[in-house]
Amino acid sequence: MAQLRYWIPKPHAQARVHFISERLRIEKHFPCFRCKLSRNRLLCRGVIAPAEGCDSYYIKVDYVQGGTPRVYITKPAIKPSNKYHMYNDGQLCLYDHRESPWSERMTIHDTIIPWTAEWIVFYEIWKITGQWLGEAAQHGTGEKVRERMITNRRDHELNQHGTRYRRP
Repeated sequence: MAQLRYWIPKPHAQARVHFISERLRIEKHFPCFRCKLSRNRLLCRGVIAPAEGCDSYYIKVDYVQGGTPRVYITKPAIKPSNKYHMYNDGQLCLYDHRESPWSERMTIHDTIIPWTAEWIVFYEIWKITGQWLGEAAQHGTGEKVRERMITNRRDHELNQHGTRYRRP
């Protein structure tokens, strides 16, 4: 009996390999996350607790081929507001895409998940003080607003592939 072979066009195969490697890296570096692949989409869910006594945040990362990873907090329910850098649809504002557009050379485990954890810490501080202490891009304008410089972090960092990217 003849074996059936499936042919996958090269660009689709490369995208699939990219998504598989993203999934493996995320689950290796963040065991609290589980990812699912379906066609051209990577969907990851996990829980981040910034510190003892703080709420646990249930996170959803939705990454569609050719797009940028979108991050949502699914629990606890947070009403979207620009005050704490959340878009109207509930997506977190983690970096200024105008200054540093997402590149497929960037990896979710190296950027998006750590930035999400950092966002949660700043959100917890915002709940106490009413001030967003992280760096912020003004929504709707091209002007970058620096509310606070974080001294223990350089503006430009190299990821594991040696590519420069701008941190939020």
